[in-house]
Amino acid sequence: MAWIAGLAVLAGPAFTATKPEGVDPCALVSDAEVEKVLGHPAETVVRGREFCTRVIDDAVLVVAAREFASEEEARRAMADDRRRLEVERKTVAEEAGLGRYVLRATSPNSIEYLMLDEGRILNLAVAGGAAFEAGRYQGNMASLMRTVLSRN
Repeated sequence: MAWIAGLAVLAGPAFTATKPEGVDPCALVSDAEVEKVLGHPAETVVRGREFCTRVIDDAVLVVAAREFASEEEARRAMADDRRRLEVERKTVAEEAGLGRYVLRATSPNSIEYLMLDEGRILNLAVAGGAAFEAGRYQGNMASLMRTVLSRN
């Protein structure tokens, strides 16, 4: 699972903000929801101050929440995130139908959703090694983002 070391590249600055008081990124997505997206229960859960990572043999799901002092600061951070994703040569598009400003970034082995909601940004990402096919997770990830948005 050496590819997990490359997760820092997937996460980049989007997952380096300080965890806001009262927000547990692991609580944003249930174990059952992770299993629905990944097809198996997570084997390992890594809790960080600003993110939650769940790992199965060939995939990892990362959830993060960043709070900002203002909506304008959050918008600037979202613009920075978009530039980061484009530099990483991911296909970046706005995701319609979620009711808020959501970006979807895809590459052959990752899919990431970023949602701007007033003064915060929520991130959901799934990635894997060379054999991982992000496209097969896109529908489940979009569904998961809708679920998270409906609760927050």
